[in-house]
Amino acid sequence: MSFWSSLGEEFAARRRRLHRGPMKSWANPIEFLVLGGLVLAVIAPVVGRNGLADAPWGPGLPLALILAYLLFERRRQQALSTGGEPETVRAAYDKRANWLFVACALAGAATFAWALLKPVPETFVPEAPPETGTFDVNIGP
Repeated sequence: MSFWSSLGEEFAARRRRLHRGPMKSWANPIEFLVLGGLVLAVIAPVVGRNGLADAPWGPGLPLALILAYLLFERRRQQALSTGGEPETVRAAYDKRANWLFVACALAGAATFAWALLKPVPETFVPEAPPETGTFDVNIGP
């Protein structure tokens, strides 16, 4: 089985386990909060007063989640190919994936709060130039 087909199969199975497990009544709100955290991270620069300067890492957070998930999946497949017990590997990597999702959702909400609550930087307003003749300047030898 190829990496990508195994990835899709495991992702669907992990989602089914979440919806059938002990937290089944909380599965949909948990998924909503995770996706909401990622959306907040992406729109944080839009709401921030200084645009991307407020939270430049916000739009990169979903990409970081995807890359970390792919790394977890590669390691899970390696653990299974080296003869790991499927049930033990599944439980360990389910827990890691769930913590990854929660961490990214919290980071997204924190990014949004950071961009929204960051104070506006003070802009430099130069004073009006002095009128001509107010200073006596004698430059000479």
